[in-house]
Amino acid sequence: MNSTVAGKNIPAKNTPSWLKWTLLVLLFTSAIAGFAFRALMIRRSAARFSASCNRKTDSAPESSKFSNFQAMLKKSEPVNAITCQGLLKDKEGVAMAFIDGQIVATGETIGDMRILEITASNILVECRGKTCRLSPGETFTPEKL
Repeated sequence: MNSTVAGKNIPAKNTPSWLKWTLLVLLFTSAIAGFAFRALMIRRSAARFSASCNRKTDSAPESSKFSNFQAMLKKSEPVNAITCQGLLKDKEGVAMAFIDGQIVATGETIGDMRILEITASNILVECRGKTCRLSPGETFTPEKL
C-alpha cells in the first residue's frame, strides 16, 4: 500500500517482524503484570476486611487510633431505631450483622439494644427486656414495644 505526500507517491515501509513480536510480548507482559497486581490488591483488601470482622468483643481495648472515638459512639445517648442492612459470615464462619453502617457480632450493644443472636436469615435484638427478630432491610424502634 502506498501513501501520497504532496503529490508524490511514497511506497509503504514494512515493519520488521522482530519489532512486531517485541511489542506483542511487551503488551502481554504488561497485561499479566497488571492482572497480578490487581489480584494482590484484592487479596490484601479481603485480608483487611477479614481482620476487621475477627475482632473480639470481650478482649482488652483496641490500640488503634480510633478506639477512643468508637468508645464515645458506643456510650452515646440511646438509639431511637436500628436498621439491619445485611448479614454476613467471616472466613471462620462467625455470623456478623451489618447494622446502621457498622459490623456487629453476637453480644454487642448498640445504644441500649443488645444483639442476642445472629442467624443466616435474621438477628434477635433485645431492648428493655423484650426481644424482636429483624431480617435484612427491617428497622427496629424500641418505642414500638
